Amino acid sequence: SIGWLICSWNPLTSLPQLPPTAMVYLECIGNQLTSLPTLPNYLGSLFCANNQITSLPTLPNSLTGLNCKYNQITSLPSLPNSLLSLRCSGNLLSSIPDIPNTLQHLECDSNLLTSLPILNNTMTTFQVQNNPDLLCMPKLLNFNGSSGFDISGTGITCLPNLIQHNGSIPAIDTMQLCDMFNPNGCEIFWNISGSTVLDADANCSTTSDGIGIPYLKMRLKDSSNNFVQQIIANWDGDYSFDTELGTFKTSVDTSNIPFQILCPTNNSISSNLSLGDSLDFNINFRLVCKPGFDIGAWGVFHNNRFFPNEPSLIRISAGDIAQAFYNMNCDSGVSGEVTVIINGPAIFQSTAVGSLTPIVNGNTLIYSVSDFTQVNVGSDFAFNIITNSNANSGQEICFDVTVTPNNGDNNLSNNHSNFCFLVSNSFDPNEKEVNPVGQLNFPYSDWLTYTVHFQNTGTAPAHHIQILDTLDSDLDETTFELVSFSHEPTIQLFENNIHFNFVNINLPDSSTDSEGSKGYICYKIKPKENLSIATTFDNNASIYFDFNSPVVTNTTHTSFITGINSIEPSILISVYPVPASRYLTLVYKLNSQTLFTVYNLLGQKEIETILDKSTVNKIISISNLSNGLYFFQVKDEGGNLYQGKFEVEK
Repeated sequence: SIGWLICSWNPLTSLPQLPPTAMVYLECIGNQLTSLPTLPNYLGSLFCANNQITSLPTLPNSLTGLNCKYNQITSLPSLPNSLLSLRCSGNLLSSIPDIPNTLQHLECDSNLLTSLPILNNTMTTFQVQNNPDLLCMPKLLNFNGSSGFDISGTGITCLPNLIQHNGSIPAIDTMQLCDMFNPNGCEIFWNISGSTVLDADANCSTTSDGIGIPYLKMRLKDSSNNFVQQIIANWDGDYSFDTELGTFKTSVDTSNIPFQILCPTNNSISSNLSLGDSLDFNINFRLVCKPGFDIGAWGVFHNNRFFPNEPSLIRISAGDIAQAFYNMNCDSGVSGEVTVIINGPAIFQSTAVGSLTPIVNGNTLIYSVSDFTQVNVGSDFAFNIITNSNANSGQEICFDVTVTPNNGDNNLSNNHSNFCFLVSNSFDPNEKEVNPVGQLNFPYSDWLTYTVHFQNTGTAPAHHIQILDTLDSDLDETTFELVSFSHEPTIQLFENNIHFNFVNINLPDSSTDSEGSKGYICYKIKPKENLSIATTFDNNASIYFDFNSPVVTNTTHTSFITGINSIEPSILISVYPVPASRYLTLVYKLNSQTLFTVYNLLGQKEIETILDKSTVNKIISISNLSNGLYFFQVKDEGGNLYQGKFEVEK
């Protein structure tokens, strides 16, 4: 029945037969073992470093951590799909088996490696240094790189495709893309590559007078002008596409950016890829700052959810767009004001420590700014509010933000923003929010703004954090725009997924630094065109703290409605009493069997039941629901939709 066995730093030459089902942890580091017995079926961690082992037995499917460093192993068995961490440095390995999609941490330095498998998109640490016969990198499939990206002491001289990253050895910003004639004969995984540069002298004839613009979104279309791919340029402004053969057009997505294309003047470069000429490089775009300046207001963020009689720290993101998003200087000396109006059951309490001091008139704050380029957008417009003691769950607290001046501002559309948040009774620090909240008047073609909040509630700093955000299929991924963040991320877009990677974030734990243990990422996106009234947008995100299993957020739920009492002809339904306490009575007339679903304010599903085709009263229990506002949705087999709301008060 033994579950854990720790027998490290002894002169053991062998281990006895291990219990096949009970054991989950085995640590036998620093012995004189030459082999291991059959491993238990449910073993989760195996640490056998610093022995004389030449081969490993079959690894169980439950294994999450393997440390076999400094042995004499010549090959590894197949890696289980559950594996999170593999440390196999200092052996005699010439290759590594296929890496499971779960793997986050790989150390295989100081071996005899000549090749590597494809790297996955969850990896944060990758160390293959001191493998001199390793000449080529594999395809960097949605791989962000990390501070643990170390390829020093290898024969690698070029990259198969460009990636975003945050620190590496050597710096891969300076490492060129492999071409088809690279001296090591490495396989390449790009067809089109180039860069985006802010042109210092506005002269397209020179090539070394600019600096790469990060975070610009690059678009690729085919010969029929159909969208094919999009990618976010890395921090040096470089990008690459991996395509099929054919004719393609590359362009910069210029939506809502403070730059304009200098060359090519039509913001489009064609590439004709054929068997005889399958690569097109130096697809470069040179940009200049737009005339005037771009001062905007783009976000409102809070450190705590809004509870009755509880304080919250509010941070307003407003200022110079070029500097805040792209680290570029497009203007200086622009002065003006930032006005914040607080609406709803909350009152201004005090200016946050270290922030600018506004003129306060009740719940209206006016900040006077002498130079927007000197503003710290993360902390200068920050203040404390307190939610009213009589505030009810489901009420909205809104922040209306306006920046001036307008004279000379080249983009007035971002000078005003309005964000609303719900009063609630409980929350998870790792959650996802959507704005606007609740239901959207149909048809709706404006932005949906999503914010993913995360907090390290562990007992030690989180070195790396990743967020995998899966978009609803009815959202248009081509409209994605980054809004704000607490810590600088790398970003990758692939299909309906967005990957945010916070490498080397070193986020403190909540018991050590409660406020410092929190972070967020915020982006906006638009719905696809020509959606039906029955469309709903359900979104959640998975948050990875180092090597731990992902924390899955709540699912935000947004849907269309044509007014407060929108009723399709095939559905008639009412609910009572309002407010309800223990039971809810449904009175309905339906032409087909229908699904009745209740959601809380975070979009989490609370109740789901089937309503039969008929005219009938049905009573359902709501005893498990807390006090507050809830939304319900009725959707029949034909896709007809009715939505409403009710309040619970016990």
